[in-house]
Amino acid sequence: MGKQFLKIAAVYFALSVLLSVIIGVSGDYSLSNVQSHIHLLGWIALGIIGLIYVTFPALSVTILAHIHFWMHNIGLPGNYR
Repeated sequence: MGKQFLKIAAVYFALSVLLSVIIGVSGDYSLSNVQSHIHLLGWIALGIIGLIYVTFPALSVTILAHIHFWMHNIGLPGNYR
């Protein structure tokens, strides 16, 4: 599970960087809230969680780890206002 968290964190990092470039080039900062949430909750939080699961592999074999992965990734895109 730790590697899955780190892989999806890298995807969120790429999305965050791409959105940052789009915001910077366009000059329209209305999506900066979305970009900051993708960066913080996607890249930073999932990266830290992935490192915890890699450090403590016994945590990643439970069904709760799988539920955690899917609930985080289902809830993250709906977190913007």
